[in-house]
Amino acid sequence: MDTFQRAFYKSKVWRRRTWLGVACHQNPMDMWMIQEIIQETRPDLIIETGTRHGGSALYYATMLGLVGNGRVATVDVKPEHLAGPSGWIDGEGMAVDSPYFDRVDTMTGSSVDPAVVAQMREKAQAVERVMVILDSDHSKQHVLAELAAYADLVTPGCYLIVQDTNLSGHPVQAGPWEPGDGPWEALEEFLPDQRFEVDRSKEELMFTWFPGGYLRRV
Repeated sequence: MDTFQRAFYKSKVWRRRTWLGVACHQNPMDMWMIQEIIQETRPDLIIETGTRHGGSALYYATMLGLVGNGRVATVDVKPEHLAGPSGWIDGEGMAVDSPYFDRVDTMTGSSVDPAVVAQMREKAQAVERVMVILDSDHSKQHVLAELAAYADLVTPGCYLIVQDTNLSGHPVQAGPWEPGDGPWEALEEFLPDQRFEVDRSKEELMFTWFPGGYLRRV
C-alpha cells in the first residue's frame, strides 16, 4: 500500500480532480469517508483551514446541503477560487455557479491569525455541532498552532481531521516539508490530549492520506 500511495501521489492525477467543476486536490477515498462522517454527525458548522481552489469547501457544503443542515467557514492566505467580483472559478478560469456556494463563508488571512481565529470562534459558539478540518500549511509548528487554536471548537461526538499526515515520509515525501516536520509529528505531540481519540475505523478503505488524522472528540 505504501508503494501504491507514493506512486499515486507522484502521478499528480489528484491535481486534475474536481467537484462540480471546481478543483479539489483530494484523495477520493478520504472524501468518501468525510461524507460518511458528515451524514453521521450532522455538523452545523465545518471549519476548514486551507481553501485553495475551493473544491473541498464546495464538496463539504454539498454534503451539508444534501443532509439539510450546516455551513462551511473556510480560510486561506491566498485563496485561488476567487476572481474578483465574478466569484468562484473552475480550473479553466471560468465562473462556476452552484446553489451550494451559499453555504460557504470565505476568509482571507492566516488560519492562526488571532483575528481569524476570533471570527471562527464566534461562528462556532453560535451553533451546537462543530467539525474542524486542517489543511493549510503542513509544517509541524503551523499544524500545532492550528491545533491549539481550533481543537477546543470541536464539539463532543464530532471530528477534528488533520489532513495530509502521509507527508514528511509517512510514506510520501513531497513539498517543502522535511522528514520530521509535518502533520504526523504535530499529532504525535497533540495526541496526549485526552479530549480526542483516533478513529481508525475511518481508515478502513485502506488508502488514506490522513493516517491517524481522524480524531473524534469524546
